[in-house]
Amino acid sequence: MSGSRSFFVSDVEVVARGLPEAIAEGLSACFGSCRRAPLPARTRVVFEVERRGDGFRVMRDGEFVAGAPGESTLLPALERALYDAFPAWHPPPRAILHAAGVSLGERVLVFAGSSGAGKTAFARAFLELGAGYLGDETIFTDGERLWGFPRALQFDVLPEGAPPPPWLGEVDLRSYRFESDAGISVRPLLPPPEEAIRPGPHPASSARVILLERGERDTVEPASAIDALRVLTTEAFGRVETDLGPLLRAPLRVRWNDPRAAAERLLRHLP
Repeated sequence: MSGSRSFFVSDVEVVARGLPEAIAEGLSACFGSCRRAPLPARTRVVFEVERRGDGFRVMRDGEFVAGAPGESTLLPALERALYDAFPAWHPPPRAILHAAGVSLGERVLVFAGSSGAGKTAFARAFLELGAGYLGDETIFTDGERLWGFPRALQFDVLPEGAPPPPWLGEVDLRSYRFESDAGISVRPLLPPPEEAIRPGPHPASSARVILLERGERDTVEPASAIDALRVLTTEAFGRVETDLGPLLRAPLRVRWNDPRAAAERLLRHLP
């Protein structure tokens, strides 16, 4: 039995066909919150999954882009093929920032930092505080506007059957199962509330960059525009050829130990 799913990345409608039922459900869990295009749709891209013996081939508009030796490895292969296409869909002057984003009224907070710095944790903390949601990993900008990819929040992989850490709370531990070198693993997912999804576009001038770092206690302090530019460009997906100046007004640095407490501290610090 096979199925299809569709969702939007910026102004690209992505259609995935020929999916085994479990993979179709996994894609829905990951990207079902991306049903609305943040920009007027301009093109449609089709990913076709073809079974070859015990394995699968992933084709994008008729071109081979990924393989999977079995169904247990197909979902990560599809996801990687999707992200690998992002640069072609976002040529300059667009840039793909490795950042999370939330909205507070007309203001956007862009959380940037190295892998493990807490981008997803802060996106979740602000969702719990009633913020709008742009995305937990990917923010797009053309220098004048920015917008998000509001997939389900994804947390660190767990071995199958391992209890999640208590702080993780209620998450989906069923939809994203896959086989890795360590055995069967689970990617915890947290779909954003429908009413919180606000990918944009938003004026780039409405954004404030928050540089995240882990620390022994929660602190908020000003950061330099140079530091913000360095982090945004270093952690971007690909080369940045976009004027990020509108995003660099009054950045802040947050060192945190508890993301919810640090988020509340940051809220008090904002004018």
